[in-house]
Formats: sequence, C-alpha cells, structure tokens
Amino acid sequence: MHISRKSLGGFGRIALFAAPAIAIMITAFESKTKAVAPAAAPVSPSVYLTTLGIKFEGAAGCSAAKCHGAEKSVDKKNFWGNEATLWGSRKDPHHGAYRTLVKPLAKAIAAKLKIASALKSERCLNCHSTLAVSPTGADLAGSDYKAAEGVSCNSCHGPSQKYREPHSTQNWIDTQRAKMDHAQLLTTFGLYDTLPVFERASRCASCHLAIEPDLVAAGHPQPTFEMNHFSEIYPDRHWHDPAGTFPAELWASGQLAELHDALHQMAVYAASKAPDAAAEYTKAEYQALAHYSVLNVLISSGPIASPDAAALDASIRQLLTAKDMGTANTEALAAAEKCNARGLVAAIGAFKPDKAVAAKVLAAIAASDVGVKYGPRGQEQQAYAIEALAAAAGNDAVTKAVAPMLPAKPGDVIAPAVFAKGLADVKAKAK
Repeated sequence: MHISRKSLGGFGRIALFAAPAIAIMITAFESKTKAVAPAAAPVSPSVYLTTLGIKFEGAAGCSAAKCHGAEKSVDKKNFWGNEATLWGSRKDPHHGAYRTLVKPLAKAIAAKLKIASALKSERCLNCHSTLAVSPTGADLAGSDYKAAEGVSCNSCHGPSQKYREPHSTQNWIDTQRAKMDHAQLLTTFGLYDTLPVFERASRCASCHLAIEPDLVAAGHPQPTFEMNHFSEIYPDRHWHDPAGTFPAELWASGQLAELHDALHQMAVYAASKAPDAAAEYTKAEYQALAHYSVLNVLISSGPIASPDAAALDASIRQLLTAKDMGTANTEALAAAEKCNARGLVAAIGAFKPDKAVAAKVLAAIAASDVGVKYGPRGQEQQAYAIEALAAAAGNDAVTKAVAPMLPAKPGDVIAPAVFAKGLADVKAKAK
C-alpha cells in the first residue's frame, strides 16, 4: 500500500524554510549506522478510510439519471449531473485502474512479490480499486460494491453508506460544511470532502506519489505527481474548477500535500534493508526537495505568511544532516508531520493571487535552480510550477514556452538541453 498521513482528519504543525538555502545535500548512506531504530510508517489513506467502519458502495448507487448518471451536464455549481457517466467512460484512468492489474507487468510484479493474484491482493487494491476490507479483516463491501470498478466514487469521496441518501437533498453538503470541518464530515458520514484543495490534493497524492521500495524493486513505476498538471491532463474530467487563478491555488496546496508524501517516501527508503537503499534514498531525497524547493520559492516570494516557518526549517535541517539511516527515517517522518499544520494549510489555501502576484512568483520560479539541483524530479516540478503560474498570470507566451519542458507522460525525463532551452525561453517571457 502507498504511504501517507496517519489520519486524514487530524493535522499536526508545519512551517517552511524562511530562507531559500536548501542546497544542503545528504551524501550516500552506505556507511550509515543503525543506531536509531526506524520509526513505523503511517497507515495509508485508503486503509484509514476502512477504519471508519462505514461500508463502501458501488458506483451504481451514484449513477441514476437523476443523480450523477445523466447523459449530459446540467451545468450547476458543484454538480454537473453526469459525473458518473464521465467517470464510466473508457478514457477515465481511475475507472481503468483495476484493469491494469491483469497486464503482464502487474503479473510480473505480483510474481516477484509472491502475491498470488494482484486482482485479489489488498496491497494492490489499495490504489487500483476501492479497498473494502478493514485492518481487522471486516468486510466493508456495501450495496453494489465491485472491486472491478477500479478507483470509483467511494475511493475518492469516502464510503457512502451514511451519506448517499441524505446528500441527494439539495444543499445538504453545503449545510453540513457550515457545521462541520473536513475531519468531522469524514468521521460522521464517511464523506471525504474534496472541495478544500489541500484535502483533495492529499487524497490524490496518497496513491500518486509515495510507494514502498519493494514494489519499485519488483518493477512498479515510481510515481511522480503534481496536482494541477494531472488535473489539466485528466481526460473527460468529471468536476468543475473555478476560472481565473485557480491553477496557481491548486498547485500551491498540492505542493504542500506532495511534500508530505515525498518526505514519507524518504522515511520508507531510510528504513529499507534493500542492498540499493542508499541510491534509492537519494532519489527519494531529490523528489522531496524538488517539491519543497518550489514551494519555498512561493513562501519566500512574499504572498504567503505563516508563523510556523521555524519548525519545518529546523526539521528539514535536522533531516539533511542525519548521520544514520535510523535518524533519517525518524527525522523524515517528523518533517512530514509538520506539513499538516492548520496554520500553513489555511495560509496556502487562502493563496488566491491576482495576475501581478502570479507573475511575480512565476518569475521567481523560473529564476530558481530547482531543475539543475534535483535532476529529472526537479525539472518536472519546476516546469509544472511554471505551467500553473503562467495560466494564473494569463501569460500565454510562457504557457507556450513551457510546453516542451513538460513530460509527455508522468515520469518521462526531458533531455537537459531541451529543458535548458525551454527555461531560457520562459525566463525571457516571464519578465
């Protein structure tokens, strides 16, 4: 199962580097000792949802024509009416996630990990379907539940046993939101509210970023992720996003959630006993620092202010000077927990830049050396940041210039010369 926060409802404390000096690099870990025992990684969000004890129902309960199964959109705020229809198309990658488990690569990975059937393994269903078995083994499959539906409605919006009927009443969700925060909605009704951007990004990143070392060693592609870009390229998208500067808002909150999961990835690799753990840890470090550094540019550019800045500053510094694998594991988990502070989550969630502010942050991101320092992971996060901020700034010239810098598909590596040429073009047009 992929790794993310211990609780989707409870948040810790966060701060970000006040200074941009993040070039402190961890050297190879071959000689690190095991003086500190690795801390346990948190339960994945998919597993956490099963601890609520609420049943997961199939998409059939959402797909009635009067609900979310209309042939065409009714075009109302936060409700199109054809969400289930769009999700059910062959184009939708979430709907097809289960089908990937029958492909040769999935079978080969399962064989290496001694998994009898990827189609039945809870470890695989955790992200390729809707997991409906609790950690205690309780069956949480509700009406019309089908694992073969892949990542369906309940996977992203929470187990619907308690909210399916009441949420069909007009304005019911808005009424509940006025009385409850995200955590209360989740524990009371099982409803995972995706309207708060940080919560949405956290749910998505939980399957699209961190992964255990043995899965990657067995051949599973290492996930890479950025919330705004993945939303932009999503086929037959079944949700609305606001117009204007929303791409920058989604990018900013997304980076905070992605940093959290990338730090967990570091922690998991620090605890790994695999022979290539040192090299893989360094890759995970670069991925985390790529997310961190672009977010830090946003903070340093001035539009975000948080009183929690010192805590993560100190935590990251401790992590980057860790002298053994056990300490690195502990410090990475500690830094990750600081990515959940309500203060910074709220501050970044309130980032709604006008075009001038978006242009200012865009120029700062373009001038940074993220791509140079952190290789392919740095390149992609720098390019994704430019893409989001250019859209928010209304700078079509930069949008065109950044296009060659974007991976054709997640994880693709852009040739350094192509990236350098594109970045020079972006800098010239971002002024």
